Amino acid sequence: MSWPRARLASLTLSLALAACAGGPSSQQAPAPRGADAAVSALPFRWHVPEARTPTTGAVAAPRPRLGPGPLAGFFTELAALERGTRKEPLLILQLGDSHTAGDRFSGRLRERFQGQFGAAGRGQLPPAVPFDYFRPQGVQVTASPGWIISKAGALKPEGLFGVSGFRARATKPGDRASLTSTEEAGFDTLLLTVLRQPLGGTLELEIDGQRLPPISTAAETGPQVARVQIPVPPGSRQAVLTARADGPTDLLAWGPQRQQPGIVLEAHGTVGATVKLVRRFDPATAAFELADRRPDLILLAFGTNEGFQDGWTAETYAAEAAGAVADLRRLAPGVDIAVIGPPDGNRLASSSGCSPAATRQCLVPGQPVPPPPAVKPGAKPPAKKPAAACRWVIPPNLGMVRQTLTGIAQKERLFFWDWSQVMGPCGANAWALQDPPLAGSDRVHYRPEGYARAADALYDQMMAEYAAWKLAVSGVAQQ
Repeated sequence: MSWPRARLASLTLSLALAACAGGPSSQQAPAPRGADAAVSALPFRWHVPEARTPTTGAVAAPRPRLGPGPLAGFFTELAALERGTRKEPLLILQLGDSHTAGDRFSGRLRERFQGQFGAAGRGQLPPAVPFDYFRPQGVQVTASPGWIISKAGALKPEGLFGVSGFRARATKPGDRASLTSTEEAGFDTLLLTVLRQPLGGTLELEIDGQRLPPISTAAETGPQVARVQIPVPPGSRQAVLTARADGPTDLLAWGPQRQQPGIVLEAHGTVGATVKLVRRFDPATAAFELADRRPDLILLAFGTNEGFQDGWTAETYAAEAAGAVADLRRLAPGVDIAVIGPPDGNRLASSSGCSPAATRQCLVPGQPVPPPPAVKPGAKPPAKKPAAACRWVIPPNLGMVRQTLTGIAQKERLFFWDWSQVMGPCGANAWALQDPPLAGSDRVHYRPEGYARAADALYDQMMAEYAAWKLAVSGVAQQ
């Protein structure tokens, strides 16, 4: 595949300009040697942590915060975007469990924000294909089987993890990962977050079939997180990374973006994760990423798995959730945080011996279990369990988790949204029985239409808060 000369000239100019850019957190990549020198020196700059950067906090200058409310900082930037005075993308970062990993909820939320305030691309994703059924919105991602995926949510995680919660390591020459934008506008910037380390390996990069200079992850010390922002021709569609496997090559995140005003909503979710995941991030790595990417809002969306685990108490969960919020505030000071309470979820009181017809009803908390039908003396018990033993129920800890998150949000003055209020008691069962269904048969996960309904409810509430904030700010300005 070849590019028109004008497009190649545009790429050359863009890369040359990038080489001239930089700042206190950027440094020129080392000049390539041997075969790499024939291609040319890397024409972009690395974003790396500075030696003086504390490992427990970001160093980005705080943005202005006008008016009242827990989302005042985010709304200040949203208003600037709406007025046309903000010229850079506005980043929303969502961290969560499988509801986030599926990208249906976050995908709909992204669609609503971008439809009103402009679209600046998909942003970063977890590396390669981090788990089965990985289907992010806005892009198509493939990866060869050689990548080894590590996750922060593992029982005993090893190595450094950033906010994506994943790390992908190439194991043999020719390991490839491809990312194709399905957005009509494509992308003009490729973002890569890698680990630089002694004897680090090399990544070959192609954009729409055109080979770019190689990316060496070798460094004198490390491992240490680094990010590179690569300008490419506007309207680019596909990026392909190929590992030489000439050393350890670790990818933490990557994704397409457009350098223009608009919304970017990045979603990083891990199947089976609890709020403990936030505390598995390497502090120095996460602090650098958050300072370098500078999100304007962090959405914290955990609670379902905790609600289905009977081992939590209100005290232990409050300590863990409050600790996660404190960690994020320390890593990204001044960034608004919105807490999303978990949706409704139901499980069977007993699953064995239950007929499908008997598993259609759900008991809300406090509702007595109907007594089993009487069995005549001497008669055999029924082959199937009575319907009373086959009801769906709401796990008791789910309410505890929701109540605990509500209390933390109130104490810390965070925005809180209760997902379950969209559904009602035993809403997961009710949604599963709708035609067409809005929830899956497991009564835990949701169909795309169910996630869309929930995301619309959150967006509408945030926009109502935004309208009230604008009135309050305009009132202060007129006094």
